[in-house]
Amino acid sequence: MVLIPKYPKKDPDDVSSRDIPFSVPFSVDITKLTVGYLEDAEMEVVHVLQSKGVNMVPFNLSYTVDSAQGILNFTMDVEMLAHFDKWQRSNLDDEYEAQDQWPIELRRARAISAVDYVQ
Repeated sequence: MVLIPKYPKKDPDDVSSRDIPFSVPFSVDITKLTVGYLEDAEMEVVHVLQSKGVNMVPFNLSYTVDSAQGILNFTMDVEMLAHFDKWQRSNLDDEYEAQDQWPIELRRARAISAVDYVQ
């Protein structure tokens, strides 16, 4: 017998929430999954998944720690601007104590196009 968990109701204060039930996670056919793993992965886990029929594929990351940090900074700036947009447009950022950092980064993030962000 599989129990379907109750799902939370739509939050009336959150326009993005929906009344959508959770799907039963145990109904996935893992033999149809392809899972990538890095060379420093726990090989015991890789072998167990392979023995269960999961297609395990080794791969290498094509970026360095420095480029990953750049991607992270770029993403965080845009996400932060999305959150603080109304605040900044109201010129409330002039009251923020870290004038040498966050307001400048928020203004810089405004120049990033949606295409650049998605890519």
